[in-house]
Amino acid sequence: MKKFALILATMSILTACQSTNGVNHNGLKITKKDGVTTAVPTTAPKHSKPSADALEYAPQVAQNATAGSLIILFEPSAKDAVLELVKRRGDTLLYEYKNISGIAIQPMYHSIEPTISSYKKIDGVLGVTKSQVHQIGLPNVQ
Repeated sequence: MKKFALILATMSILTACQSTNGVNHNGLKITKKDGVTTAVPTTAPKHSKPSADALEYAPQVAQNATAGSLIILFEPSAKDAVLELVKRRGDTLLYEYKNISGIAIQPMYHSIEPTISSYKKIDGVLGVTKSQVHQIGLPNVQ
């Protein structure tokens, strides 16, 4: 009797595994062709859909994140002097670039133009530029 129950349970499990009708419980369409089994999702994951108002606020967020910031490129030998000036002036260090010798800062107590000229005076500074945001896409047609 135990052997019969074991055989019956094994057969029911094997039958359930074989009769997928093309879609399993994970939302995958399963196809078998020429000995190759392929599983393809039937729906897109929920996290891949952007929220309805994401594009409405994206330009504002980008503008606020970079408004008034500066990018300073310098020779590696000038790094200590540049970082010392950032500290002395009270500017906020936003980012330190790893692949090139450069930083992004936000001036805190001085306007942009005097800040640019003070960093340009350091030996080894190659350039100081205002950061910019470029939007890529279709123009607004009215």
